[in-house]
Amino acid sequence: MSSSYSTPAYGVRSGALMGWRPLVESLGGEPRVLLRDHGLSPSLLTDPDAIMPVARFAALLGSCARRLACPDFGLRMADGQGMAMLGALGKLIQDSAGPQDGLAVLQRHIALHNQGEYWSSQVTGDRLYVYRFELFDGDLDRRVYRELSVGACLRLIQELIGRDIRPLRVALCHRPLATQARYRRFFSAPVSFNEEQDVLVFDAAILRRRLVPASEALNRYLDGYIQGLIRETGDDLARRVRALISQTLPAGGHDLQHIAALLALHPRTLQRRLRQQGTGFNTLLTETRMGVARWHLSASTIPVTMLASLLGYANVGAFSRAFHKAHGCPPRQWRRQHALRGTAGNGVGAVL
Repeated sequence: MSSSYSTPAYGVRSGALMGWRPLVESLGGEPRVLLRDHGLSPSLLTDPDAIMPVARFAALLGSCARRLACPDFGLRMADGQGMAMLGALGKLIQDSAGPQDGLAVLQRHIALHNQGEYWSSQVTGDRLYVYRFELFDGDLDRRVYRELSVGACLRLIQELIGRDIRPLRVALCHRPLATQARYRRFFSAPVSFNEEQDVLVFDAAILRRRLVPASEALNRYLDGYIQGLIRETGDDLARRVRALISQTLPAGGHDLQHIAALLALHPRTLQRRLRQQGTGFNTLLTETRMGVARWHLSASTIPVTMLASLLGYANVGAFSRAFHKAHGCPPRQWRRQHALRGTAGNGVGAVL
């Protein structure tokens, strides 16, 4: 186990461990031993919404590659990941109007699913560029983690838009761990290394396709996931609503109508029952948004404009006004004040 981890406050949902256990076992490893050696609880394997430090997760992946003599561990794990790891949000992504909307939702979710990174895409000419940005630093070897992240992003895009989609090229900002042939086989595209930025490049024509309908198995899983969230919150309706808002913020599915539909309630019924608990939907929505905002402002360098979009605000001005009303100062000022106090990470588990 590494003696130190940079930026331990950055968290990642344990849904990112999807496919990890069977892969480790197939290579002769002991999942519980590996988790223990990196200070991670085995309960992470059964609770996809638990938060684990992203640096420990990265160290765990690197350790797996070394101890199990599997240099392409990140790519193999990426092959076992898909829309199911996104939880309730996966259901809303399937309802997007088209690939561009679906990709935008996916991009926003990755930033909240994993607090240590975010993604950005842009179309230039006839090319779609999907960039990966990392928010945590230090001397930890993160190559396996990076390969998992880029590989999983590609598999999610393929599940969303089409299994036949192939990048035109892939750039990675580290030196290779496996052979060139292995990378080419996984990405079905030329891969370059030691680049300035991790990026997947596609033909922009993929944005004109229709979304691939969710499989029956995925729909069953996502429906079961939502019902599991509801069961875990018991009779506390406000807690249920908070959980579903936090899951659906990036997809823009956090309005009263969407949340009521997920709970199989009429919107007026949901509002009435929340009033009986002494709260309201808009209050819970604001509290959840502000919790996510405080975490990012104190623990990350994500631009305020992107944070406003992640939280579902129409523009940065609307976010700034809401934040000022709740905290008495603009978000940028709050970031300057609280970054100096080392408050990063407070309440992470409560807001995601």
